[in-house]
Amino acid sequence: MRKLTSILILILTINCTFGQDLVEKTYLYVIKDISTAPNFVVIKIRNKQNGMIKEICTDAISLYWSLQQEYKSDFKIIYDTLSTKSNIRLIDIGDSKALERLNFSNYNAKNLDRLFSLIKENNLIDSLKQLDKFRLDLHHKYYPYRESRENIIGLIRDSIGTTRKLTTEEIEMLNRLDDPYYDYHYNDWYWNKLTAKGKELIKIWNNKIKVEKEKIELLEKERDRQENNFFYDYFNKYGIVFCHSLFYYGVTCYQDCENGQIRFGEIIEINE
Repeated sequence: MRKLTSILILILTINCTFGQDLVEKTYLYVIKDISTAPNFVVIKIRNKQNGMIKEICTDAISLYWSLQQEYKSDFKIIYDTLSTKSNIRLIDIGDSKALERLNFSNYNAKNLDRLFSLIKENNLIDSLKQLDKFRLDLHHKYYPYRESRENIIGLIRDSIGTTRKLTTEEIEMLNRLDDPYYDYHYNDWYWNKLTAKGKELIKIWNNKIKVEKEKIELLEKERDRQENNFFYDYFNKYGIVFCHSLFYYGVTCYQDCENGQIRFGEIIEINE
């Protein structure tokens, strides 16, 4: 009983400290988009079997499936139910499998207070905002980079075409090289399968794209450095509880649909 009381006091204290408006806006944002790259949501679950209330951090898909298991409702009704509870973020669940899917019994937020202190001491939210802006600026630089790649492809195609007809292999390669992935594909994974003409084309390509590619790679390395310093150093130590703590500052986390990795998502601002 004492432990339950302590949990309730902590939940109330957190809401007062960080402001209900930002928490509620973040909550509504993360539950609205159910995709293969789900956001993480912080919500209070009341176990109907014993009345225990626990605040957990879970991905939105697990939350929806658990509520579907509990109430036999479709996702639209579940969303409507969740959104009407945005001010309290409290859901009753009694189905054992639904609780298990949410990891209700084992979820432990013991480092939450420690993380709140670290976030404040290290000005982490300001750093994440800096990272968010850097990522956006980098995203915008990909457009001219893509144009540069397309221009170089055109120059190579014209240069070869003035002396001979391009092979089927060369045509296929040039049609693909606007995508940076194929730098790796042809230089590493597929290199031994290329013909002599294909290898010569890649050598020409590498030489012409080198300057533009190095500019982008330098920016990508800086992005990765910031992500490691401001997100992964904490996540690797504290796990999903780090995302739990960030939620209260309007910072979202999501699960990458390609590799399952947890990533820093977006920053919700109360005045936007």
